[in-house]
Amino acid sequence: MFNVLIIEDDRNIAALHSQFISRDNRFQVLAIAGNLAQAHSKLAQTVFDLVIIDNYLPDGLGIDFLQQMRKLPNPPESILVTAANDVETVQKALRCGALDYLVKPLDYQRFAQSLEKFALVQHTLSHGISLAQGELDALFQKGVPSNKKSSTDAHTLKQILDEFYHANVELSVSAIAESFSISKSTARRYLDKGVEQGELEAFLAHGKVGRPTRIYRRIRFEL
Repeated sequence: MFNVLIIEDDRNIAALHSQFISRDNRFQVLAIAGNLAQAHSKLAQTVFDLVIIDNYLPDGLGIDFLQQMRKLPNPPESILVTAANDVETVQKALRCGALDYLVKPLDYQRFAQSLEKFALVQHTLSHGISLAQGELDALFQKGVPSNKKSSTDAHTLKQILDEFYHANVELSVSAIAESFSISKSTARRYLDKGVEQGELEAFLAHGKVGRPTRIYRRIRFEL
């Protein structure tokens, strides 16, 4: 799981962020800091993978804190969630390497895209010792993925299809989601794209208890 630190002085907003993030079982909110002093203390005690930070805090600016975090041995990724939308702050965020920049009032669907982007980046960097151009393009592309349900990335689709390396390999949405550190809805979208392209076929497996599970496998061609 990815460890998250929320830095937000409004307790209600911080609670909303925490509740939303906790709905995704890939993430766990380990701490909430109401100011920068508390944030420094939390970072000294715990290793975090991701920091969600406001800019206007009681004892300073979040954007300045991001610059300080870059000096850490293993600085966490960061997402700014703030009412600040001035050009100077945005430029500083880009220079600090912020993963994303979200303006309040927060659109939580857009927030979900940020978390998805973070998870995909982490998955890509944790697999293998070198990256293909398609993987580099995905890491360094500007903006966010389209929120259209039909959108898929060709390289990610190929990686998922490669999991079905043999006609007897049968995988569920949950198995792909766990393997690639993506949400089940995203995994389902890619698997269904494979079906649409004629690479995969889907069927329902009925267990002894509970609902049937949708299973995917390579198309079996009869000779």
